[in-house]
Amino acid sequence: MTTVPLAGAPDYAPSAPGAPNGPNEAPPFAGTARAVFGLVDDQYAVVAHSPNLTPEAAHALCRAVSIGDPTVPIDGALSCLDVPGWGIVCTRYATLHDARGRLALVSDSVAIDRATFLALRADPFRCMPRRQELAGVDAPRALDVPRFAPSTPAAEMARLAEARRAVDEMHELRPLLAALLAGDRVLWVSPAAPLVGLLQCVVLLLPPTLRTLVTFQTAATRAPRSMPRLTGADRRYAELGTVEWTRELPREIGLADARADAAADALLALDGDALLAAHALYEDLAPATPQPRALLVEVERVARLGAHATARSRGDAAGALRAAARADDARERERLARATLAAFAPEALGAALVAVLAERSADAYALGARLVTELLREEAGADGAVASRVLDAVLGGCDRLRWAGDTAARDARAAVAVVAARRGDGERLVQLADVDASYEVGTTPWRGSAASRLTGTVVTALVHARDGDAEAAVAALDAIGALATTLAGPARRDAAGLALAVAARAVATCARAASDSGTPDRLRRLAESLLGFWARVAPGDARGEAVRWLLDDADTRALSPHDEGAAMRSLTSAPRDERAGWLGAATLRALAHGTDVGAVVAVAESLPADATLGTVLGALLGRAALDGPPLGGRWPALLAHVDVDARRVLLARSLARATTDPIALDELAATCAALADLDYRLDAAAADAAAPSLARWAATLPPTRAGAAKLGAALALLGELADADAASSLAAAVVHDAPEALRSLVQLRRLAASAAEVEATREPSAWAVRRAALRTLRRSDELLPAQRALLRAFLGAPDDARPWWRALLGRRGREDGR
Repeated sequence: MTTVPLAGAPDYAPSAPGAPNGPNEAPPFAGTARAVFGLVDDQYAVVAHSPNLTPEAAHALCRAVSIGDPTVPIDGALSCLDVPGWGIVCTRYATLHDARGRLALVSDSVAIDRATFLALRADPFRCMPRRQELAGVDAPRALDVPRFAPSTPAAEMARLAEARRAVDEMHELRPLLAALLAGDRVLWVSPAAPLVGLLQCVVLLLPPTLRTLVTFQTAATRAPRSMPRLTGADRRYAELGTVEWTRELPREIGLADARADAAADALLALDGDALLAAHALYEDLAPATPQPRALLVEVERVARLGAHATARSRGDAAGALRAAARADDARERERLARATLAAFAPEALGAALVAVLAERSADAYALGARLVTELLREEAGADGAVASRVLDAVLGGCDRLRWAGDTAARDARAAVAVVAARRGDGERLVQLADVDASYEVGTTPWRGSAASRLTGTVVTALVHARDGDAEAAVAALDAIGALATTLAGPARRDAAGLALAVAARAVATCARAASDSGTPDRLRRLAESLLGFWARVAPGDARGEAVRWLLDDADTRALSPHDEGAAMRSLTSAPRDERAGWLGAATLRALAHGTDVGAVVAVAESLPADATLGTVLGALLGRAALDGPPLGGRWPALLAHVDVDARRVLLARSLARATTDPIALDELAATCAALADLDYRLDAAAADAAAPSLARWAATLPPTRAGAAKLGAALALLGELADADAASSLAAAVVHDAPEALRSLVQLRRLAASAAEVEATREPSAWAVRRAALRTLRRSDELLPAQRALLRAFLGAPDDARPWWRALLGRRGREDGR
């Protein structure tokens, strides 16, 4: 018979007053069970267990929380583990010597389901088995079903204060808390680890819902079966090396994690009242089952709630606003905003919010934007009068602010712009609004005045136009134009600048999507809408004037040389996509109106090589100029800036247009001249495409000298663009279906011209001149391949690919042979 003593120190958790002790009485709490494991006749077995466990289940429970074989005496070791199938298991461990004087382990475990554990405020130290002695037994015996009394928040704060006085907060508690926040596998190795007192502090610093994440085992010789967040050991046993620990203390006590360290400092800085208020509010907002890896995020929330409570108690409106703005979700932000509105005067809150924005930092702007957005939601609610007064104070105070130019500042300005729009304040709206900003308008109603409906339409249009959609931009231009007509002076200029910014974003988007089939039409409508806006409201700055000059060049709007130079500089300094979009819009507008592109060419020629511009112009004209672009005026100069492949297609279309029956020789000549300037070469495919139309036209010509001259002129013009083989093929295809008399006349006239040229070369000096000319053009591309080959054969010139000395040796060999 063996006596199994557990440690005799005071209890952590006394039984509830009046708790039944009889084994047959019904337990006051469901879902709790208890089992003791130790030596029975010098063998490990279940010593005792509650009647709601079978011996087998009690044995399984005890083995699930085993800590291995200790090598040193243990007194007061504890564990709180989340064991699958058992819920939360709180265990007390002790050692004794068996009959042979060896250390033997005794464990006393209480299993509690999660609901019961939370009802006990998730305090594992309230659920630990009591320290007592068990009488010697010959076989397992029954224990009462455990019953525990929950503590109160006030009592927990008193216990926490007492526990914190007993530990080294700077060198032990803070590093441990930070390590537990930074990772979920912490190892504490110390021969005399004061873990129980530290763990009481950690647990009581957290609200009940988060305490379930702080599982622990204060004494282990191997990796626990149900791995806790904190594992303690008197030394680093070999089996502990199989675990990948997130931090090992105290060896890594100096390891820094900025976020975890900041959260630990913020939590430890809270006084009892603030911590009590933070716990209460967190329990209302907390997720039902927080994930273990979310402990840091949730502790940051607790610290934020505590900072808000501290700011309220000290009358710090700015501090309360900052804490509310840093809330991670809408429910928390709403609760803190309402608590802030209830704690401070509206004017004080407005002044504090303006002071936050006046700091001009990215963090301050982000906080300000969140706060204004939350106040807008509160304003739209049933009790929005206080929020409305705060926003009125903010709107008035923002007139004195100097805004930065970064994204955070734009978003903060946009939030205040929505405040102005809700009040129908068009002047402040166009002053503060930014097309690049994010607007959180929500679905709350606007105030009922006509002015607020007008400004509300502008904000809604800006939201839709933010992605650069051209149709949404056209709607935004209409809305801003309607508002701008009600404004005057600087506000009117601000409206014009806002309209241009909306159009510029859409133009850049169109440039990036230039190859889409609908882009040319969208870009034309956008250009016409912007010009229509400027017909009502003049451009507000030099950049607007430059864009109007570019788009309105079709209407011959004249600028002085100085103003034209300024306009070109303004356009060339625009972002690449935007600039390409503006030039593309002006080109499409000129194409639609049948006008010249002088302004577009002037800007394009002032730019360095710009592949984006060539690609955009080629894609837009490829979709819009299905019959080819015009080739008069400055159009050829513009086509020189178009992507090479796109230009080849466009010129082929223009040639096809000029060779469509009936053919006008003057238009064909102008077309061929422009094509020659652009180095267009009529290849076999293009010749085959042009031949049928030319043949139909030839069939209508009379077999007279005039008819032959017309057909010969057309063939000559086209032949100058083609290589010899393509030109010959084109001529043969065209005259094939012509009337016999006309065909013969054309062929004879072409032969006579050729014969005259050949005859002119028979004179030796003329022959030599032609050969010398061919040698001069040897390395140029002025002659096409087939032309060069025919001339080499006719003139007896050496092959360009042969070195001069090989050609010389070949000629001498022929002379020696003679």
